[in-house]
Amino acid sequence: MSKVRVHVTFKFPTAENATAFGNLFRDDFIPRTVKEEGCLLYDVWQPNDDPLTLVLVESWASQQTLDTHLAQAWMKEKLPPAMALLGEGNKPAFHFCKSVMD
Repeated sequence: MSKVRVHVTFKFPTAENATAFGNLFRDDFIPRTVKEEGCLLYDVWQPNDDPLTLVLVESWASQQTLDTHLAQAWMKEKLPPAMALLGEGNKPAFHFCKSVMD
């Protein structure tokens, strides 16, 4: 099985929304997710020069472990309110990546 690496870029309408989203991930999503089977990396980064942008960086042992993560009840419950912080009409940009070392 191949590792799955995902970078998700979120653009927020205000710095306050970006901070609230970051806090949700720091306090809830990240501590839960890093304990999951198959999670190799799960973190949220913010560009030094852009307070309206956050980037979720995740790496999974396989597509199956990512799918299991996304199907959990707590994700289905907590993700919609977090996504609402993006504001109406804004959607994250998903980038499925591979390492040049693979």
